[in-house]
Amino acid sequence: MATEYEGLVRNLIGELLEYNFRKIREADPDIKNREKRIVQLSSEVNKITSCLDEANQKIIEEYINGKYKLSWDYNIISYIYGFKDCLQLIKELK
Repeated sequence: MATEYEGLVRNLIGELLEYNFRKIREADPDIKNREKRIVQLSSEVNKITSCLDEANQKIIEEYINGKYKLSWDYNIISYIYGFKDCLQLIKELK
């Protein structure tokens, strides 16, 4: 049950983060431009890695996906800790 609850909380936080990221993109043209550049670079990386053998392609893909997943997990964990800190602060202010 706890794991199911944790999964639901993580999904909810993921949705909240995505919503906030969309708002940031709309408000900050620099972020929007950097994201566009990342998309361009992704295309270039795909072209470069397509020249590699399958084993090396998988290593690079695993590295990129692992790094992305780890960053996403850190975002969620930071959000949770920030929420806990906020609740603690509210308790202390009462």
